Amino acid sequence: MTLPADMPDDYQWTLGGQRALLEDQAELAARLGSPVLWDRRGQVAWMDHFASGLAPYTATGYGTGASIKVTSNETYLPGFSLAFIAGSDGLTAAELRKDFQPLESVRNGVECSFSCFQAFNRFGVSLNRFTGVLRYAARIRFYDADDSLYYTDLNGVDVKIVTLTDIISSAGIYQHLKVVADFALSEYVRVLFNTQEWDLRGTPLYLVADATVASYQVLFNHKGNGGDNPTAGLGHVILTTGEP
Repeated sequence: MTLPADMPDDYQWTLGGQRALLEDQAELAARLGSPVLWDRRGQVAWMDHFASGLAPYTATGYGTGASIKVTSNETYLPGFSLAFIAGSDGLTAAELRKDFQPLESVRNGVECSFSCFQAFNRFGVSLNRFTGVLRYAARIRFYDADDSLYYTDLNGVDVKIVTLTDIISSAGIYQHLKVVADFALSEYVRVLFNTQEWDLRGTPLYLVADATVASYQVLFNHKGNGGDNPTAGLGHVILTTGEP
């Protein structure tokens, strides 16, 4: 049994209530909106913490030693996380993507948790909308060298949002990142990093010609500095729709 829908979190302790375990993390997301306590806006359209492995995704490694692996070590949620291992040469990256049918909602978001196992170049998340002619991308990147958060502007240039403090680079310590975009207005709405939030309304999305059939896509990219194989962890991912 699970908790009844539309009940408060303390339902299980109220008179006449019944305490029951949630079946899995997808059920948790459906009930609570997100495992992140400080932001549960939007409706959960899809969530994964990689219990089914990489089967739903397209994973690509760039450079010697590059790969993406499912791991049960240093996870964020109980079960599994992904380890992104960047290549030591060439494009020095590891990339993961998942495609979706077009969404009815126009204001959508993607949330994730990631861990900095060791020094690297950047870790980024992008929510892409394809029209068959153009790609609109809400892309956010965390750069390790200056502990700063960037968005990608209309012309593909990364623009600094803020320099962050107290970022711990350690396996098992996860940071939370979320970007929300309005695809009707073709602009960013907001960006969250842990409990901090920045209003980006009025800022155009990255726009580029692309003949990919009309669809949505969530994409993660981990890039190294070359010469080694740095690892970053991805703890969970949530696609949201109907964002305010």
